[in-house]
Parts: sequence; C-alpha cells; structure tokens
Amino acid sequence: PVWSNTQYFFTHALSASQNYFDLLTSKFIRSIAKSKFEDYFRLKCHRYYETYYGHSMEWHADNVTNEGVVTDVDGLIFIIYINDVFDGEFQLIKGTNEERKEVSGTYNYTNKFIQDNYSKQIETFSMKAGSIIIYDTFHIHRAKPILDKNYVRKSIFFQIDASNSHSEKLLINPE
Repeated sequence: PVWSNTQYFFTHALSASQNYFDLLTSKFIRSIAKSKFEDYFRLKCHRYYETYYGHSMEWHADNVTNEGVVTDVDGLIFIIYINDVFDGEFQLIKGTNEERKEVSGTYNYTNKFIQDNYSKQIETFSMKAGSIIIYDTFHIHRAKPILDKNYVRKSIFFQIDASNSHSEKLLINPE
C-alpha cells in the first residue's frame, strides 16, 4: 500500500484478494468491456482507495500516459463505491468526452477554468455503497474535496482499454 498525503491506495489487490480478482474479471465487467471494445481489451490499471479529509484532486481526463502525454486511446473507467459516498463525491462534466476527442494538449484543468466554462454541466455522484460509475477516459472529472474530518471515502478504481501501451504493472497471484 501507498500513503500519499491524504490518500491511501493499494495497487496489488489482484494478487492479495480473490474477491477483488473475481470482481475485476467477472462476466459482468468483461461483457461491458466486450460491448465497447469487441474482442481486444485489457486491464490497464486498478487500485483500492481510501481518501481522507483535505484531499484535493484537480479536474482532469484519463486519456493520458503515466508520463503525462495525452493520447487518443479510448478506454472505460469504473469506480465502485465501497461505502456510502456523501462527501468527496465523484464529479464528471457531461459532454466533455466528445470535445476532448477533437482536442489534444492538456489533461489537467483549474477550478476557475471549469467554473467559467462548464459549471452547468457538472454532475455529482452521491451514491450508496456498491454503486458503480462507468465513464470513458475522455471525460473531464475529479473527486470533490472531502470536507468532513471524520469521513473516509472508500472506492475501487480500474481502467480497461484496447491499447497494449502505457499501462501499470499488474501483479497477479498465479495460484
């Protein structure tokens, strides 16, 4: 596991938890991926998160390499809430996936830029534990800052796409 200021995350859950492995490789998840990518797709990255008070995430899109290079690779992001999320909720800007397919350049955006250009398109996802959010990698999104000092947002994040390049190393227990 990694502690990064106000966030704890674990990127090796596939090798540590049979239930986590079964979820990410389930027929349900594979059928969603297959409907978008047909027969060629892979798990690009995954992690279990715990996010704490004070965490601040920039508005961004995920069609980018680990080195910060914007790509045209289409992908799907899945976020599964492990607990009820009423603070630090996921937010997405409707319609930005289509315009980002046409534009290259940045993948991070300031709060001022978002408020000036997209304030009426922001959707906030306050949802119960077990809820799944699925969106494509071109959407601009973030997690709202957590304001309650006693609240911890718990979630699973993973990305599926159809590229062989620019993925995180995935550790899997071969047993």
